[in-house]
Order: sequence, then structure tokens, then C-alpha cells
Amino acid sequence: MRQLVFGVRVGLAVIILMVLCTFGIIAVLLGMGKQKALKHVMPRWARLSLLACSLNVEVQGREHLDAHRPCIFVANHQGLLDALVFPTILDAPMFYPIKKELVWVPFMGWFAWITDQPRIDRDDSLQSIQAMDKVANLLKEGQCTLMFPEGTRCRDGKLAKFKKGAFRLAMDTGVPIIPVTLIDCYDHMPMGTFNLKSGTIHVVVDEPIRTDGWDRASLARNVLAIRERFARNIEEGRARLGLPPAGSHLDPEEGAEPLES
Repeated sequence: MRQLVFGVRVGLAVIILMVLCTFGIIAVLLGMGKQKALKHVMPRWARLSLLACSLNVEVQGREHLDAHRPCIFVANHQGLLDALVFPTILDAPMFYPIKKELVWVPFMGWFAWITDQPRIDRDDSLQSIQAMDKVANLLKEGQCTLMFPEGTRCRDGKLAKFKKGAFRLAMDTGVPIIPVTLIDCYDHMPMGTFNLKSGTIHVVVDEPIRTDGWDRASLARNVLAIRERFARNIEEGRARLGLPPAGSHLDPEEGAEPLES
């Protein structure tokens, strides 16, 4: 029965995605601006999908989401539901860098392609550099983006090491970082399961962090400090909600990779 309910809810989210992405693609072909199409499609898909899954989002520190434009929102990556949370709470002019292979995903990938989202090929260093140049230019034009410094979804709810790409980009472009911590998204749908738990997903948003005074010598230290902030938010947030610890820790050896990575 649980798998049936899960299938129905996911099916509704997929149908909503197909309809809205098709609308967005047609709208762009008929002359609607790419940024306007993105702003129409993504929040509506996310909010309707959360509704279909009987989920809502509670944000602590919502005022910080609009504190600075442009900016890089950095977030921990807890699972598939993350994709519904962020378009719901982020009202800034956004763009979303994606892995190149995602362009071939029906509807969502096609919509990303027609709205010209930066595509990153991890197997092609030159293409990746060109994609990041495009990301930097979009930031300089006043748009915002979202990045996951862990690099991939967690498999056990724990906070993983932070890679430095998002932070180096913020340093190079001089835009601030706004940390967005997911407290219990993983609990609502653990990776690899059909357990979709309805209820409230809790999010904590911190004040913007200026990067214009950073340099290569301080980058690793700053990344570690930001990761520690995420770990504290998760620990304190889960304690406040009466949830068991997620297993995050503040061991410096786990906090950041070597500067050369």
C-alpha cells in the first residue's frame, strides 16, 4: 500500500512537470524570455509537487533570502526532495548549472536546454571551464544561482565533505554566499526507499557571507567555517524538532578537501 501511495504521488509530480515544462518550452519558442519562462515554470512545478506529496516548507531566516543580489545560495544535498524545496523558497532571478547528461532527461532536460542553463561536462575540462565562465558572467549580470558543495546527494543523511568550487567562484566574482541548510529533508524520503513521509520540511537560512576579502590562502579555512555552520544548524535544528542526530561532525579532516582539489 505504501508503494502504491508513493507511486501515485510521484506520478502526479511527474505529470505536473511534463505539463509545465511543455508550457515553458512552447512559451520560449513563441518569444517569451528564457528567464521569465524559468520563473514561471520552476516555482509552480515545485509548489504543486509538494502539495501532491502532502509536504510543506518552513523557513527560519527567510529574510536573508532577499538580502543580496546577486549571490550564490549554497546548500547541503539530502535527496530528491531538495529539487522541490529550493524553487519554492527562492524568489530571486535564478539559473541552475546542470550536469551535461541531464539535458537528455525528457521534459526537464529539454526545458533546461531551451532556457540555456549552464551545462557542465565533468569529463571535459575545457568545456567545464567554459561553463563556469558562463556562470560567472550570469552572476555579474545580477542573477543568482544554487550550488551543492557536497557534490552529490547524501546516502545516509550525514553532511559530507565540501568541495571548493562554489566558494572559489564566489571569491573570484566577489558575490556573497547565502548558506541554506536542509534540516530534515532526508527524513521525508530516505535515498533508495519508497518511504515518502508527509509533513513539514525545515530549512535554516543564514545571513549572507561576504567573499570580497577572501584569497587562496584563506579559502580552505573559510570553507571549513561554513561547513561547521551547516553542521551546527543541522544538529541544533534536529534537536529542536526531537529528531535523532544526522551524524554530522566538525572534524577538520572531514570539513574540506586539500586546496589543490
